[in-house]
Amino acid sequence: MSLLLKSKCSILYTRLKYSFMKRKNQVLWVAIVVCMLFVGTRTSAATKEILINRDSSQTTGRDVILFLEAPTGATEMRISNDVTFSDTSWRPYQRTKSWKLTVGRGQKIVYAQYKWSNGITSNIFNDTIQLEVPMGIDGKVEINKNVETTKSRQVTLTIEHSDWIEEMFISNTSDFNQFDARLPATQVPWTLTEGSGEKTVYVQLKNANGDFETYHDTITYKEPVGQIPGGTVLQSDTSQLYYLGFDGQIHPFLHSSVFHSWFDSIAKAKIRVVSSLTLRQYQVGKPVCIRGGTWLVRFQNFSQLYAVEPGCRLFPLRSEVEARIVYGADWKKRLVVLSEFESVSYSTVNRGVQDEAHDIIDRDNDGLDKATEDLYGSSDRLPDSDGDGLSDLEEVAVWFTSPIDNDTDNDGVGDMKQVLDEYLTDSIMSLSEDVYGYPGGLIIKSSADGKYYMNFIDGYTYFLSRKTTDAVFTSNQLDTTFVMSSSPFLSLTVRSGWHVRAASDVLLHPSLITNQGNLYAL
Repeated sequence: MSLLLKSKCSILYTRLKYSFMKRKNQVLWVAIVVCMLFVGTRTSAATKEILINRDSSQTTGRDVILFLEAPTGATEMRISNDVTFSDTSWRPYQRTKSWKLTVGRGQKIVYAQYKWSNGITSNIFNDTIQLEVPMGIDGKVEINKNVETTKSRQVTLTIEHSDWIEEMFISNTSDFNQFDARLPATQVPWTLTEGSGEKTVYVQLKNANGDFETYHDTITYKEPVGQIPGGTVLQSDTSQLYYLGFDGQIHPFLHSSVFHSWFDSIAKAKIRVVSSLTLRQYQVGKPVCIRGGTWLVRFQNFSQLYAVEPGCRLFPLRSEVEARIVYGADWKKRLVVLSEFESVSYSTVNRGVQDEAHDIIDRDNDGLDKATEDLYGSSDRLPDSDGDGLSDLEEVAVWFTSPIDNDTDNDGVGDMKQVLDEYLTDSIMSLSEDVYGYPGGLIIKSSADGKYYMNFIDGYTYFLSRKTTDAVFTSNQLDTTFVMSSSPFLSLTVRSGWHVRAASDVLLHPSLITNQGNLYAL
């Protein structure tokens, strides 16, 4: 088959794809079916259809990058660690994908299969890699470098662990009934329980073989007499409100929406009025951020929408379409506008796929790597190449619209408006979780069972309560105002065996996120 014919097939496929999937030209369909039959399956042997870490022979961690080369014209793919693909479904084709291998050392196989728009599927392809994880876990934890006493509830944990540790859990109890798994770190800020006495902190380490080991250390906490406890809201004689953190600093509330994201009334805040002289004894820290899972925000003079996650972190929404998918038609009622100055209090989640170690480029951090952008003709320096309001990733991976034409089907209606008005009205469909998802901190009422769940910053969803009057709901001072119904467009997959803890410090109090992505109470 000549290169010219293959090129023509590719052009036919592009024209067909950009027909917006509902205005199908029968001539194009016939042409592309012929091309698939005579070209598609024959060209697959020319390249490797799936490579793990660019065909590396081994890895010491389960997190890998898949490099995918579909047969000409394929529009969908499915990837699995299981040759039956029983744990996955068809997704839009992309050139690269983050992936997690199964637990346990030894040879690992990842399978890929591709599908064309006419329903024809390719052969099943695979690649292998050796997961070399040493046996055993070597660890140790020290509180405040092993001193015997402390006058502050906020301490620093120094954790020694092997390089092959994959996950760790930290708790003030030994049962680890917590929902906030952490990425491995060697220095972790931690908050002890209230009241003077001996305190024990437990650290559980997990490696890529699935093995666990628990370590602990103790310290005696001596609560200073007459000290205002951390976690108290203070009011100055000029009515300015501050949060007294466990770090010993006072953190101002700069906006009423920030305060009311934590307390639905002044009375519930249990405010302590203090003199200006008392306040001058404290160092002023960074302002309090909006509580995660409550308001949506944007900043003055900027159009970008964000969901606020726990830990002063902003989760950039890809478009108004994602806001509609996650929060429903009334999403604008959750939106508050903050001053540009307040943006310095937050960090921002990078939703891109840049990976220098594997030569993956994503300059605009839109989640679409440069190789895939080149495939569709979009720019890797603009998240929305055609300016229609839909990001390039959404157009390519979800809606099958052109990322370089703001009116793909030339009907006079822009692509984003068409998606909002025609596809997100009364229909219920399952959308790619690789593109859209629940931000961390959201309280979600499931439409399936009526129970309440919380999506957290680790990407997992946890059981919260059966009713909003349950102790775990009220002890975390969660506000029913911000409860949202589960989206009909997104699945709600709950992490089995784990649940939200009652009176969790990282939920009750303003918090920060470390560079490793771990959360701690401020």
